[in-house]
Amino acid sequence: MPIDDMPGPPDWVMHGQLDLEGGITLMAADGPATRSSGNVDICLYGEDTSEMEAIFTQLSDDADVTLPFAPAPWGNMFGQLVDKFGIGWMLEGGPAPE
Repeated sequence: MPIDDMPGPPDWVMHGQLDLEGGITLMAADGPATRSSGNVDICLYGEDTSEMEAIFTQLSDDADVTLPFAPAPWGNMFGQLVDKFGIGWMLEGGPAPE
């Protein structure tokens, strides 16, 4: 990255991706340090909605849930939280129920 008019160091990572077994993709993106989780969120994506919801539920223990795991405007299930260790997570998985 850099993007014109975006604050922050020019060496930020826009998107990093690691494909895991079971169809899960681990992603990371830099962002402003003004967020409660610092300047990095971990993004986890998987096709199995129930598996992603279970992971979200486990991470939610003593966490600050900023967006519950629910249908997102783009059609998939999505949730966001800051875990009990201060790590930001974004989880997306499978299509939202119709």
